[in-house]
Amino acid sequence: MKRWPDGAADRKESIRRLSEALSQFGTDMGRNWKVYRRSLLAVVGLSMVILVSTVSFFAEYIAVEHPY
Repeated sequence: MKRWPDGAADRKESIRRLSEALSQFGTDMGRNWKVYRRSLLAVVGLSMVILVSTVSFFAEYIAVEHPY
């Protein structure tokens, strides 16, 4: 694998910015979840969506017999 030495500083800066962005994303998601948890209606809605999605994903195994 051939490397070009003239772009080393740019690559290092790109990696630093990427790690900083990922760290900020994690912090933002934590804050957003704390705000989201305070709304009972939002949590109930999310749990309903997860329940319906889970049932639809496993519908083939849950069904007693196939309709056709």
